[in-house]
Amino acid sequence: MRFKHYVVSDKYQEDEDTYVVCLVNPVTGDEYKAYIADYLYMNVYFVGDTIK
Repeated sequence: MRFKHYVVSDKYQEDEDTYVVCLVNPVTGDEYKAYIADYLYMNVYFVGDTIK
């Protein structure tokens, strides 16, 4: 619930086991990098999507 209404601004793979989704709060402009352990979750979110 912490990142509800955040928007995915970028996503990339740092190394073979680390996936990163960059989130931005559209109201305050706060940015956060979420590290994801599984590649399957990378395919769920697209740039421009809002986390609900």
